[in-house]
Amino acid sequence: MREILLQDRAAYRQNQFGGAVGGTPFHKSVAVFADYQGTRLTEGIDTGNIAVPSTAERGGDFSQIPLTGNVNGNAWAAQLSALLGKSVSAGEAYSTVFPDGQISQSIWSAPENICLHRFLSPTPEPRSLPLRRG
Repeated sequence: MREILLQDRAAYRQNQFGGAVGGTPFHKSVAVFADYQGTRLTEGIDTGNIAVPSTAERGGDFSQIPLTGNVNGNAWAAQLSALLGKSVSAGEAYSTVFPDGQISQSIWSAPENICLHRFLSPTPEPRSLPLRRG
């Protein structure tokens, strides 16, 4: 389903091609036939709305959204334990690892810190959308 407000449509191309050959080689009673059919389908899928980190989330404050999921594996638990300076076990919920929703930027990876500044700045939500139907 396409977003209502999008001006452009995603690319959609469908190509179907093929051919067939056949006959009796050497004028014998044996006939040989071969065919090939190919289909190439390109469906451009709209990405829809992409969430951009809010100003608070860029600072490490995730208290406005619930932290879901669990620490996956012993290696990740050991890495979190070393970074946080407290014991973290595999399978522990992230909401207990970061109970107040604050994740210090000092434990973020270097690529994460670099990429964060390349994102678009968050914009305030519009109060109403000027849509006309009919």
